[in-house]
This record gives sequence, C-alpha cells and structure tokens, in this order.
Amino acid sequence: MADVVFDQFVFGAFGTTAPEAMSCGKPVVGYADSGMWEKWHGSLPPVVNAQSVDEIYRRMVELEDEDLRRKRGEKGRRWVAETCEMKVVAKRQLQTFREVLLL
Repeated sequence: MADVVFDQFVFGAFGTTAPEAMSCGKPVVGYADSGMWEKWHGSLPPVVNAQSVDEIYRRMVELEDEDLRRKRGEKGRRWVAETCEMKVVAKRQLQTFREVLLL
C-alpha cells in the first residue's frame, strides 16, 4: 500500500524490502553502491539514490509527483524481472560455482 519505499542509506546494498518494492512497481529511495551491484547484477538497481538528510528530503519532495513515481516504479519492476528472476540468478550462481571450483 506504500507509494514509495525508503530503505538503507548507509551500506550501499539492500535486503529483500527494496527488490520486493521494485517488483511491485514501487519506487525505492536509498543508497546503491555501484561496486556492489554491477558485478553481480550487471547494472545498478534503479533506486533513487540518496544518502544525506538533505538528499532524502529532496527525494521525498520530488516523489510527490505521481507520474515520476509511476515511471520510477516501472523501471524498478523491469530491473527486477531482468536481473533477479529465479532462472537468471541460478544461472549466475552456477557460473560463479564453476569459476570458484575451476570447472
């Protein structure tokens, strides 16, 4: 029922709340560190990046715009479908196991 999810402004990574919100088409505001995401997922999640109190506040104000929320939500939903879908993740895990085990 949320319009926007605000999550994790320090670590650069998320738990399950942010991807769940994105999969529901809800925009997420948080901090995503490209170094943590691009290696595994191939791209940065389309979160609205913010870390400081001022940035977080500005994102809150920006996302009062319903059209912007919808566009951000659609981007997030596409990203989750393309990078977090079960078969995509399983394929990536198998690739990693092969590299680690030198198969």
